[in-house]
Amino acid sequence: MATRTDSQISGASAAVAVSIVVLLGSVLVASIIKYATVDDALKYSASLSAIIGVVTGAFVSYFFTRGAAQTAQQAAETAQAVSRNAAQAVQDATASATEAMQQATQLTQSVADRAIADSEDARRGNLAFRAMVAELDPQTVQSMKKRIPVLRQALGDDS
Repeated sequence: MATRTDSQISGASAAVAVSIVVLLGSVLVASIIKYATVDDALKYSASLSAIIGVVTGAFVSYFFTRGAAQTAQQAAETAQAVSRNAAQAVQDATASATEAMQQATQLTQSVADRAIADSEDARRGNLAFRAMVAELDPQTVQSMKKRIPVLRQALGDDS
């Protein structure tokens, strides 16, 4: 099925409008020719004035509001497109934020797991160090504390 363009529709509308005006004009001309007096022709044309008024109003309404209706339709279509784009942008942003939160949670968990493992390693190392120091001769420990400041800090200064 072929679609008609606006210019074809406007041309067809104009042709119908011109035809109706010509029809009404020919009826008025026929009444002037038919009736011998001007009074009779005016009475006949007065009876057609309501029809002429309705036709004129229809022409004005059709031709002068069609552009506004088309503009309103285009504005509505544009608003719908903007709304669809905004909804898609919100959906994309939500997906990105969710993914970022999942990555941050995984990273935080990984860092926390590593910190716990390092803390356990440090605790075991401290216990092993204290067990080794306990096996040493107390005079050797005192001598080592005097020479090695970090040992003095780790074991306390009880000189």
